[in-house]
This record gives sequence, structure tokens and C-alpha cells, in this order.
Amino acid sequence: MDPETFRQTLNTFLKVYYDGSKALYQKMQLPELTQKQFKYLKAIDHDPTITMSDLAQHFNLSKPSITDIIQKFEDAGLIVKERSQDDGRIMILKLTELGKIMANTNQLESEAFTEHIFQALSDDELKTLYTLMQKVGTHS
Repeated sequence: MDPETFRQTLNTFLKVYYDGSKALYQKMQLPELTQKQFKYLKAIDHDPTITMSDLAQHFNLSKPSITDIIQKFEDAGLIVKERSQDDGRIMILKLTELGKIMANTNQLESEAFTEHIFQALSDDELKTLYTLMQKVGTHS
């Protein structure tokens, strides 16, 4: 098989994932997020005391960049800022209920895609795909 044919087939496979993800967002009436935005939300979700400075440092972002990201998250209703009880000058980032859902939506995406694959393939095909994915995953 030539690399171009494989690339095209891989792109078709990835498009099925993307289209399924998009349908999930529409069904749940959620905004779409980039992979980086998911990472930021997950970091906020995993650290109950994270500040803008912590987030900027963790992702190696400038103050203006993190300010812009946080403002967009606030505008979308994904996070709120709360004053630290230890130091009132410090603002802690907290996810809203919508933010918590969004932080975990990529898990929902992969579950929906897994269900699609399980419906499309036989048990033997699933075992083969799993073996191949394991093999590729160990070479990254």
C-alpha cells in the first residue's frame, strides 16, 4: 500500500471521529473547544487552588495570553474566579457545572467513537485493530 492511500484512509477514519464529536457537541448544545482549551479546563478541574499565574506557568503562557483565555472561559460560562480564603488578593479559578461537563467531554467523544467502532467491526476485527493500535502506540 502506498503512503498516500493510507493517509487518505486515515483521514476518513479521523473524520468519522470528528463528525461524531461535532454531533455530540450539537446534541448537548455545547461550544466546541480546541485540544489546548480542554487541557486548560482539565488543569483547572484537577487543581482546586489553581490561579491564573499557576495556569500560565504550567502551560508556559504569557500573562496577556492567559488573561485572554480566562476571559473567554468566563464569557462562555465555563469558569468563575473566587477569592482565596487565605489571601484575598489571590483569585482561584473554579469550573462551573458547564465547565466541568466540558472538561470531561473528550471522554464522552471517545466513548461515542468506541461505540461506533464496536458496532462496525466483528470481534476478530476489534482484536486486530486493538493489536495494531497497541503496536503503533508503543512506537510514539
